[in-house]
Amino acid sequence: MDRVKKIFASLSKTEIRYLKNYLTAFHNKGSNKSLELIELLEKHPQWDQAQFSHKLYGDPQSKAFLMMRKRLLEKMMETLSLSINFHNNPTFKGDPPAYESIAILKDYMYALFLRRRGLEKLAVELLQRCVQKAEKFAMPEYKMLALASLRGVATDQEELDQYIHPQLQNALAQYENDLLAGGIDKTFRLMTDQHPVFDETRIQYLEEKTALLEEKLSESDSPRARYFFINLKLQLANGKEDYETSKSIYQELINHIETNKGLKSRNRLGIPYLRLSSIELYQENFAEGLTAAEEALKLFPARKYNYLQAAICKLFACCYLGKFTEAESCIESLAYFIETPAKRHLRPVLLALDWIHYFRSCLAFFEQDFRRALDLLGNVDELFTDKTGWNIDLRIHEIILLIERQQLDLAAARIEALRKHIQKYKVEGRPLPIFRYLYHLERNAFDFSRPDPEMQEALHVLTHQLPWDAVNAEIIRFEIWVEAKAMQQPYFTLFQETLTHSKVST
Repeated sequence: MDRVKKIFASLSKTEIRYLKNYLTAFHNKGSNKSLELIELLEKHPQWDQAQFSHKLYGDPQSKAFLMMRKRLLEKMMETLSLSINFHNNPTFKGDPPAYESIAILKDYMYALFLRRRGLEKLAVELLQRCVQKAEKFAMPEYKMLALASLRGVATDQEELDQYIHPQLQNALAQYENDLLAGGIDKTFRLMTDQHPVFDETRIQYLEEKTALLEEKLSESDSPRARYFFINLKLQLANGKEDYETSKSIYQELINHIETNKGLKSRNRLGIPYLRLSSIELYQENFAEGLTAAEEALKLFPARKYNYLQAAICKLFACCYLGKFTEAESCIESLAYFIETPAKRHLRPVLLALDWIHYFRSCLAFFEQDFRRALDLLGNVDELFTDKTGWNIDLRIHEIILLIERQQLDLAAARIEALRKHIQKYKVEGRPLPIFRYLYHLERNAFDFSRPDPEMQEALHVLTHQLPWDAVNAEIIRFEIWVEAKAMQQPYFTLFQETLTHSKVST
């Protein structure tokens, strides 16, 4: 019964209507128990098999119910194969290759029916259409199926030698490359799952396998195998932190997807733009990061997690570019996630939503509305659970806001709490010199104009040894904030001047 319930739960209202019509069309006489079961499933989805069986047959363990359930399952699967269902299904609309693969298989199945009826000419027409579609959408396995059937009905030796056999061999070579590339990709993913750290073993594996695939593709190119090949090259470049190469490969991947109908889907095309945006942001190319994020947002469905990720990239870019109105507009576009608790049960979504509140706090800081910025930190409970990551940066952000609001006693208490937290969780990286600066700042009566040697040393480490990461919780760049306080300038003005100077120097 579980299989019936799971399939039924996946059906849209339109598909349920077609299923009911289908069950009615194939019913001859007596009560239509299959239709009755569907109607009961609509009303009582929580019932178990014994309850359905008792309701329909007066016996919780009826054998007749088991037989009817089996027939219903077959009819449900047949209904799923109706062209009208996957014409209307949004999942297939967003992934044309999946739709076409089903269309090819259906044509192949129809050709088999026609051959059994002696209608070979009609069957050949369908099989030729299968070959053409499989070629167009880079599906060599289906091309082989259709060509093998065409070989069975061919009567012309010249046709066999010059058309069918060469195409079969070509399709086989392509499919072998597809299997090889897919297997390499699968093995690499398993290696990654077992050992997340990108070590020399994985670099060596990728170097060997990309060289092998490049050789194989030079002999028999295949769009699908090349897709895996490009992705593996990307993993290698990212693993080596060669981000300039990564960016060019992402463009290669986008072009490859765009020009191959068998690969082109909105989600598959959106992901390279999303990754490209992340790299551009990491390199502090905020205008380019914004452009890539906006391309990703056009491709992802507005209510999916990938859309949320792309929106976060856009928010980073807008914050650093000073496009505050556009950033707020982007946040408003995420109202579905914010206002629909049922969609927020996954922790990645909860974290993303907290990031949005945190971004709002940072936007308020940039606009020097420090009170509102502090109030917004009350909405980021999930981020505070990340004890060695976002938790630290949020504490620092709160201390900065308290200092801006001249709540110095409270800031001192928060600095002491930060000391204990860092000691307990053995925090590393930029938070350590930031804490040291704040600790000595408090001892220096919060005087930015006359930093003591410890404060100067902490700033030197932040500036020269532990570079700022733009795609991180430290949206307010600490050393620039310190300089702005010392110069009595607005933070964001100095930030943009520093960014412009950095680009000119580069």
